Amino acid sequence: MNYDEIHTETVSDDKTIIEETVLFFKDGDHAVAKLADAPEEILSVANPVKNDEVDLSRIKICGNALSVDSVKAEFREEWLTGKNLPEDLRQDERFKLGVFLPIPADLVSYQYKVAYRAKNKRNLPTLTYYDENLNSVKRKIKNGENVTVLLYGDSISNAANSSGDLNLPPYEKPWYVKALGKISERYGCKINFINNSRSGYGSDWGADAVKEKVLPIDCDLFIIAFGMNDATAATPVEKFEKNIRDIANAKPNSSIILVSSILPNAESDVAFYDLRFNYRRALDKICREKSYALMDMTAISEYFIGKKRYAEISGNNFNHPNDFIYNFYTRALYDALNG
Repeated sequence: MNYDEIHTETVSDDKTIIEETVLFFKDGDHAVAKLADAPEEILSVANPVKNDEVDLSRIKICGNALSVDSVKAEFREEWLTGKNLPEDLRQDERFKLGVFLPIPADLVSYQYKVAYRAKNKRNLPTLTYYDENLNSVKRKIKNGENVTVLLYGDSISNAANSSGDLNLPPYEKPWYVKALGKISERYGCKINFINNSRSGYGSDWGADAVKEKVLPIDCDLFIIAFGMNDATAATPVEKFEKNIRDIANAKPNSSIILVSSILPNAESDVAFYDLRFNYRRALDKICREKSYALMDMTAISEYFIGKKRYAEISGNNFNHPNDFIYNFYTRALYDALNG
């Protein structure tokens, strides 16, 4: 089956979950992983980095837990505190953030992907809101016309710590490439995509760099995706809102999507957790006023944080999504332009 087809068509399915990431924790004589939802049927369990496809006949299901005698990449609880790490799970010593910060490729190599059908319909949050402002670009897309898309954000807008970014199997394409590729394929339009995002920077930089990075580009769709680094720097919500307004105002004739940030690891010393919710409220207010579209990634990360360990939905256990969460970015952008 075509890999891109799986990942751009899965998130809206009510009961089929494609490749949710889990860690198998050593538990006595077994390895145990917990899913977000109780499974009705397991379709596959595999670690593409370790080339470990688990024989489904070996797996026992108890509620939303999977138990197996062993897997190639078993995880241990103490590793999440940085204790007694194995040689292939190293700590990134560049930053002290109050949480175990692994080398991203090392953490991802322990994550298993589980495809399954859930027993009950999932109650996922709505990913996209307000789309009146998108009518112009959607009309051009559906007419098969050429469309220019400008993405402007931080490292998440560079698909940081996705398997493609880390050059690890299954080498996922960036979320925006997959979403726009499916849109182009469906409607026969040519999409000129420009990514002027800058990893490690926030909306202060974004507002300051508008003259260089935004104004010269004539785009039909402008996607603005800041917030993670703003909160880490404790940027006041009023300043964040002003920055986003200033950035968006640079393209008054473009359709605009604002993207709220995922949540960080709440155990971090620089999480500033509540700021992300405040930023989302600010983005929501702007979208209501301007009829911009909103991709609510805060809500999707909040949903899974309530069900799974952060190291299972992150590429670095701090503030970057992994392939599983990036799939929801893909779905949200695809739905916003396809609706």
